[in-house]
Amino acid sequence: MKYASQFEKELDGLFLKRTLWLRTVLKNPSRDKSPEFHKKKLDNSITKLQGIVLNALTDKMAKKEFRRHAQLPQQRWWAKGHSRENRKNDFKEWFSNYPTPNKGYVYVFWGRNKKCLYVGRTNETGNGRPTAHFNEYWFMRTAYIDIY
Repeated sequence: MKYASQFEKELDGLFLKRTLWLRTVLKNPSRDKSPEFHKKKLDNSITKLQGIVLNALTDKMAKKEFRRHAQLPQQRWWAKGHSRENRKNDFKEWFSNYPTPNKGYVYVFWGRNKKCLYVGRTNETGNGRPTAHFNEYWFMRTAYIDIY
């Protein structure tokens, strides 16, 4: 769910809770007691709203900073082969032709549906770090690897 829709849903729920007493009095005046709106409920809702906004801003700023620092264009290796060994050999062959930067780089393992599986970075030499993760349990779900 997008941050804006999360925020709207939480805010609408808070408004409904806050005005419930008025709506119940107007609809059914004989009702004895409507649920109370406590400060604790309000504080919990405000905390949720703050968390949603914080996550949205953090996500937006992180993407902006990443784009600012990453040397584009990125390189993308598409996972081919049915075994780990075939994929590893294919990646090594592809990577030997890839012009590696003189400093370290960032690599991202992506699964299906654009789900991030792992993010890593190399040191100054950058030798062999992505291939070290080919033995991980999640590696066979990898659809492609981006290198920045």
